[in-house]
Amino acid sequence: MIKKDDFTARIMEIDIFDTHSHLTGDRLGARDFWEIGEYFWFLEELFASGYPGSFFDFFKPPEERKIIPEKEKTEAYLKAFNATRNTCMNWVVRRIFSDLYNIEIKDEKSILEANEAVKASSADKGWALQVAGKLSIKKIAVNEEKDINFVNLPDTCVFIPRIDYEFNEWVYRIVKSQNPSKTADAVLEEMDDLLIKYKNMGCRGIMIDLPDFGLKASDYDTSFKLSQNSRDEIIIYLFHWVCELAEKYGFFVQLFLGVHRMGWSRRATSVNDPYRILKLHGAFDKYNCNFEIVTAADINVMDAVQAARTFSNVNLGGLWWFSFRYSIFMEAMQKRFEALPPSACSFIISDARCIEWCYGKSLLIKRILADFLYKKVEDGWIGLDEAWWVAEEWLYKSAVKRYGVI
Repeated sequence: MIKKDDFTARIMEIDIFDTHSHLTGDRLGARDFWEIGEYFWFLEELFASGYPGSFFDFFKPPEERKIIPEKEKTEAYLKAFNATRNTCMNWVVRRIFSDLYNIEIKDEKSILEANEAVKASSADKGWALQVAGKLSIKKIAVNEEKDINFVNLPDTCVFIPRIDYEFNEWVYRIVKSQNPSKTADAVLEEMDDLLIKYKNMGCRGIMIDLPDFGLKASDYDTSFKLSQNSRDEIIIYLFHWVCELAEKYGFFVQLFLGVHRMGWSRRATSVNDPYRILKLHGAFDKYNCNFEIVTAADINVMDAVQAARTFSNVNLGGLWWFSFRYSIFMEAMQKRFEALPPSACSFIISDARCIEWCYGKSLLIKRILADFLYKKVEDGWIGLDEAWWVAEEWLYKSAVKRYGVI
């Protein structure tokens, strides 16, 4: 039996396809310590441990944020950092600085040292390629057209345009229109023009963070009434048109689900709606295009697996936002392992805003995958050859085939 450390090292060498990021094409690396240390999903954990929210108001533009003396901020950060050393995101921060900069974050001096090191790396033209190479990160998807030109990281960017900004605006315009039928006709023309544009750019898929809707049925009347359409009916109507045009132009549809953003709070949260994926079965059944489900709600992990078992055109993407936890990854891997071919599943979504976090979160997923697959080999469920096969599909090959890239 291969040793666990050797098995993990082999997993670390497998190519990676990061299927969702927020990297900025002309500035891939972080500019200072804080762009790594205050990454949003770790920031949430820092807040939970008492880190002052006034240090970083996510809902205010940079020019309106309160300027805090560096020493005061550093002291508060260290206190919160030490209070979260059990969390996965803290582990990622520590590994980013130890692996990429050979620095242990432990005191004010180490933060100052890390800050200077990050500033130096941001000016290094070979930095992004070096970081990607350490973990064999071969492809990284972005969703904004302005970010598609990766400077100093050739043949890596994959553009999967997101259309939910336009989608939400289309819904709003029809809801508020005095002539909803006429407005809907104009919206459909705009949608068609937008997808033709992406088709001509060579895109193979579109991404939509589909808004929640309250209808309970899994199949719908997709016709449009001249008046009195509810917001939910308009969402369904437009989503069916998205699917129809995706089928027409050969796109796959990447669906981001499980996050609730409405209500009194400015903060988003995950919602384990048992009907969330079921309500989409009608579209999965009706349209001859591929779908990829990405969920931020842990209980919906099983709903996604069931959808992929039921419909051959449904694939599973990575775990997103609130689902990015060791325990949820292990559960998702188990459910997918025993129910689906590896070619129907991908697992890497960094959601990163800098190449350093792309490295860190991909490293965490590989570590979890090594733990999972080693136990499967150890227990005799699969052999080593099957373990490498599953890992290669989950980390890279399934996405390459789905996204049509080389």
